[in-house]
Amino acid sequence: MNNASSKLINSASLLIAGKFFQRSVGLISIVILARVLTPQDFAIAAIISMVIYFFDVLSDLGNEQYIIQKKEVSDKDLDAAWTINILIKSCLTLLLVLCIPFINSFYSEMQLTGALLVATCVLPIRALRNSGILRFQRELVYKQLFFLTIFQRLGSFCAVMLMIWIYPSFWALIIGDITSALIFTFGSYIVHTFRPSFSLKNIKQQWLFSRWILAKNIIGYTRSQIDTFIVSSLFNARDLGRYYLSRDIVMLPSQNLLTPAIQPLLATFSAKHHSGNSLGRQLEFSLLVTTMLTIPIVFYIWYFPAPLIDTILGEQWSDSYILLSRLSLLVLYIPFIVLFEQIMIAKGWVAKLLVFDIASLILICSGLLVLGDTVLSEFAMHRGLLGIGATCVLILFIRVQMNFSLFAWGIWCLICAAVSYLSVLGVQYINRVSDSSGVVILLISGGVFTSLYAAAMALIVRMLAPRNENCLFLKRLMTKYIAQIREKLG
Repeated sequence: MNNASSKLINSASLLIAGKFFQRSVGLISIVILARVLTPQDFAIAAIISMVIYFFDVLSDLGNEQYIIQKKEVSDKDLDAAWTINILIKSCLTLLLVLCIPFINSFYSEMQLTGALLVATCVLPIRALRNSGILRFQRELVYKQLFFLTIFQRLGSFCAVMLMIWIYPSFWALIIGDITSALIFTFGSYIVHTFRPSFSLKNIKQQWLFSRWILAKNIIGYTRSQIDTFIVSSLFNARDLGRYYLSRDIVMLPSQNLLTPAIQPLLATFSAKHHSGNSLGRQLEFSLLVTTMLTIPIVFYIWYFPAPLIDTILGEQWSDSYILLSRLSLLVLYIPFIVLFEQIMIAKGWVAKLLVFDIASLILICSGLLVLGDTVLSEFAMHRGLLGIGATCVLILFIRVQMNFSLFAWGIWCLICAAVSYLSVLGVQYINRVSDSSGVVILLISGGVFTSLYAAAMALIVRMLAPRNENCLFLKRLMTKYIAQIREKLG
């Protein structure tokens, strides 16, 4: 196994471990909060989160993508990235404060003024992060970031639990976000020796790259959150709280496993963008890995929402079973959107990507407005289907522009879906002969499903390895990964 493959495995392992820890602690928080807070509290949290992160996206000029894709990075580039962050986020913080009265009047029944004023502090705190940590991501060195995210999540969790003990309300979530931002900002100066300084040099170069990224981020974020906004307009506060919390649960596996697993793959795209053939091969392998991880998650959530809801939220949220099941469709396409968007950035198709984002936003928004006046679970399914349709259009565009086997990927999707469904049948049989419930049935069903799927896919990869280059490389990565685990345990 070459150094690049070993570095890829180590990076993916650390990212998965870090994200798994973060979201595990976050899951514990949800389990506690769902039993203490009301759906109305989560509705307020949803609106605040939607507003704050929209302004956060407005201030994201793609500095991370610029630094990662650049052939050589100097200290001046990092100074410029830090300076841009401070200038943009400071202006947008002021703009957000001025907009608070209008936001509060739109959601007049919730009285958001005080909460939004406090939550706004997150923006300037994040602006001060040490830009030197971008070098870690560029060089696939994630050890320091791993430990930083561990401390960040632990500190945020402690702050949330303290607030719940003192004053159980949506304020716990706001204080948790502020604490998380503070820890990561201060920690970024501890884990990296670089010290940024205010500098306007090299800003022009970053702006020429980032102007399209900024527009793409705004449209992309709007597309991802338009359903929450429409729910807040068409449905009552309880339904908004149910939708927000169920959506958060659905995204847990994506944030724990899918995103950190494919992030090192995405980082390799920039190193290969000068070679169309190598980039095409890298895309094919990334599709293979992403598909193998994504499809079983969708199948499990679709068929077994009850143990997830009962264990995580409690039986008082049982009216969200069907809602959670239908929201699983979001997991089916979001990782592929991330994958294809990164490919387009690596190829320099940022303007084309912006066109896709605008078109998909119009499709999803108009579709939801036409079909939205229905029950919440049907609204969730429409959201997922519209997103899948937009993703299919993007896939066809990429296929026309690049040389990769769409047929081979389609066959791989069918294989993963068939194995996932057979694993579902195995779990359903176990459930029929078991009288367990709650967390026990979740552990049993999750363990059986994962074991059946992993064993079957490992066998299939082993059988296809002699005939397929991507399966052969995946087999070698899996062998190397298992060997590293055994070495650490031994």
